[in-house]
Amino acid sequence: MKRLISSLLLVGLFQTINAQETSTQPIDSFTQSDEVLNSDLGINYFYGSYFSEYDILGDNWTLRTELHKTITPHFNYFEYPFLLKYGVTNKFSVMAGPKVNILTDNTGVPREYSMSMTTGVQYDVNDNLNIYARFNLLMTEQFENEGFNTQHYQGKSRSSFNLGSRFKF
Repeated sequence: MKRLISSLLLVGLFQTINAQETSTQPIDSFTQSDEVLNSDLGINYFYGSYFSEYDILGDNWTLRTELHKTITPHFNYFEYPFLLKYGVTNKFSVMAGPKVNILTDNTGVPREYSMSMTTGVQYDVNDNLNIYARFNLLMTEQFENEGFNTQHYQGKSRSSFNLGSRFKF
């Protein structure tokens, strides 16, 4: 409980938080970003992310499930990656798997679905810090619904390359 309260306080201070704990339980992480201005689109949005890892098939294989949520004034976007992660060494791992993307209006009613393929690498600098790179390739069309306001996003691809780091505590 003390860790949860501390984590929530840090969210307000730093806007981004990742949590992870070593135990026999699944590994979890939470990330949050609030009121970020996307200069390409000219709108504010909220981004939150959570992941869990489960050891499978021995020490080197991990199933990683994630939830990414983006909230904008025009829509909500949910991403659900299911990744198989392989530890090549104690510090370096590769991962790949499908990702389901769900676009909703602001009432939460699903409007569009799409699928992506995610591949990536992760390097653990130490027990508390890792860096990662990922590529998400959109496999199906998106934003096809004529009745949904996507004027800011027409012709834009959700295929992306992500580079980042995580601090674990």
